[in-house]
Amino acid sequence: MERLARLDARDQQYIESLSKSKRTTVVSTILSYWREDGLGEGDPVPQFELFRADDASALQLSDLLGERPVVLVFGSYT
Repeated sequence: MERLARLDARDQQYIESLSKSKRTTVVSTILSYWREDGLGEGDPVPQFELFRADDASALQLSDLLGERPVVLVFGSYT
């Protein structure tokens, strides 16, 4: 439960509603990217795989970095 204390209250509520096996996976995934100091402007981008919304093809976040800014929007569209 100490690990859950790092998460937003809404995330904690969602995670507590999951089955034990799903809860373990979700918490491990979220906390693998969690940083105590958070990310700030100019910080290196964590490397992870993204999936395109239009065709679900995979790409690395680093593939998007270049001359144009990259904005990541997290949310649920269901």
